[in-house]
Amino acid sequence: MPEPRAAAREKSHDGQFAALDRMATEQGQKHNLDATKLQACIKAQQDDKVKTSVHEGEALGVEATPTMFVNGEQVDGALSLSELRAILDRALVQAGETPPAHPAPAPASTSQPGSR
Repeated sequence: MPEPRAAAREKSHDGQFAALDRMATEQGQKHNLDATKLQACIKAQQDDKVKTSVHEGEALGVEATPTMFVNGEQVDGALSLSELRAILDRALVQAGETPPAHPAPAPASTSQPGSR
């Protein structure tokens, strides 16, 4: 018998998948799609690979989208280009490689009052 937390998580995921199906149906109606064909498509979904991926992510401690792993370091959430470069450069150094040179950031355009 699955542990209570796992069962609750599974029920939560099922609710999330059902909510996505409802949203797809609403969008289909909004855009005048053939409701019968859309429902057939929704019912024919094979979500086993998605569920497997979700379970694998949970086992790894993934709690955000996007999440990346760089040399075993978990990196959660969206990053700026400079933050991502720093993480990748650090991984290269740890692997004994020299990080590439990065182009200088483009200067922010500043307009003077009254200039066009």
